[in-house]
Amino acid sequence: MDLTHIYERKVDPEGQDSLARIGRLVQPGSTVLELGPATGYFTRHLTEALGCTVDCIEYSQEMAELARPFARRLVVGDLDQLSIESHFEHGVYDHVIAADVLEHLKNPWQVLRSCRDLLKPSGSVLLSIPNIGHAALISELIAGRFEYREEGLLDRTHLRFFTRGSIVDMLRRTGLRPKSIDRIEWMAERTEFARVMEELPPRLRDYLLTHGDALTYQFIVHAAPGELTDTEFEHAVAEGEGPAEPYFLSKLYWAAGTTGLSEEQCLIRPFPLRNEPCRIAFELPEGASFNKLRFDPADRTGFIRFHRIRLYEKNRDGGIGATHFDCDDWRQISNIFELDDLVPGNSALSTAFIATTDDPKLFYSSEVDLEPASGHRFCFDVQMSWPVSADFLVADSIYGRQIQQLESKMQLKDARLRDVEQRAKFQQYQNAELIRARDEAAMFEPLFIQQEARTRELERVLSEIYESKAWRAISKWRRLKERLRRKR
Repeated sequence: MDLTHIYERKVDPEGQDSLARIGRLVQPGSTVLELGPATGYFTRHLTEALGCTVDCIEYSQEMAELARPFARRLVVGDLDQLSIESHFEHGVYDHVIAADVLEHLKNPWQVLRSCRDLLKPSGSVLLSIPNIGHAALISELIAGRFEYREEGLLDRTHLRFFTRGSIVDMLRRTGLRPKSIDRIEWMAERTEFARVMEELPPRLRDYLLTHGDALTYQFIVHAAPGELTDTEFEHAVAEGEGPAEPYFLSKLYWAAGTTGLSEEQCLIRPFPLRNEPCRIAFELPEGASFNKLRFDPADRTGFIRFHRIRLYEKNRDGGIGATHFDCDDWRQISNIFELDDLVPGNSALSTAFIATTDDPKLFYSSEVDLEPASGHRFCFDVQMSWPVSADFLVADSIYGRQIQQLESKMQLKDARLRDVEQRAKFQQYQNAELIRARDEAAMFEPLFIQQEARTRELERVLSEIYESKAWRAISKWRRLKERLRRKR
């Protein structure tokens, strides 16, 4: 079977896919061991663009021949069967890279453990691993479907499936600790499952999107040798937990020159429904220019409060460069942006806008292409309170105080319940002690009965002795002897 059409990709150094993000974690000039290079597309990028020295292990002889020109050394073999330590020197690699590889192995734990020993003390492991917990896949399961495909989350060659928690557990078991776990997020509509989340019942959709990794398609893992404590383990897993609120979708489109806006140049982010201001930052690829932007803040009707909208440049170290606009007032926003299906609210609503459809938009345009400084990228930064439907506001104004009172009562009841539970536990402890004492007493009861019988028998024997003629004669003789001793 020819797999080159599946495992053939182009590497965009400024892209947002897994290879681009892994590439940005590799230091130029590094010595790298790449597992599963396929046809060598990423090997070539490491060698030619980053000046790295790359060794490889590839399963397919056919693909190995295509990758061989870009590698210093290439071993053809099955990672599950190969003794990695016997083929490569210990302690010489700056990075071991396994991009979409571990899920194809029977024993990825053993492979990682072997690779750890090949790293320099300062070295690291760079992984990309698909997320089996994506909301689209879960919705497929709910619909009763589990169908393998030629590629994707349910690639028919996948043998292992991972979530954030199982990845952190795998790192811990193999003597590695995560330095960072990044996410490649795909909306459900962009996945191979083609499930539209809006078609699900609202409560089910909201529940599926509550977890922080619900829209994570792949994890990008940067790990180094080291032990992971229980506290660090729990913290690493908890980083994927999202707030217990429903998520909605926000999008930013950009285009330069005469090019029109399209899904090819679109960033999509989930955001929680909250009354408090939330912040979202859309980072364009480094060096990307534009003369038009379109921001879709929500995917439903309701009230939106924009607290601040900024466009600024950001360097590779995260520093803020030039600011192109910064507005924190609804009048400024209305002047800078062309509004579509968004209407400024009345004075009582202050910074609120009304989304009259489920596709509100803000357009920004420039007569010339805006280009960031060298090594910089544009960042579209928004702080807003997420869409709240009108009926929610009405209900909150009417029932909000009652709900707060009920919540206070529930808290008091919870406190009382905890007190009762503690008392019940103490009583259970006392009961257990009594039962233990009773059981011990029951265990010694046969001995007590035997001892009591022996005592009664001894008492009977003594009684017979005291009543015998011999005992009476001896007693008289003893009394006579005692009197004679005193007269002396």
